[in-house]
Amino acid sequence: MYEHESFFNSDYEEQTYQAERELNGFIKAVRELFGPELARTATEDWLEESELTSARLASRLDATQNRQRSVAA
Repeated sequence: MYEHESFFNSDYEEQTYQAERELNGFIKAVRELFGPELARTATEDWLEESELTSARLASRLDATQNRQRSVAA
């Protein structure tokens, strides 16, 4: 495995672990304050927002790559 790929995978795993911890903390806090039903709904909202944010980021990256290709051509 290349050093860059190893670093990327390590960084990705660390970020994934951190995101999981944050989500678990959020779920626990909402459950304690408002109960399990609202915790379930809030978790769904959190995940939906995460997906939307990922889609926006992917779209921006794609647009940037397309601009770079156009400039290079």
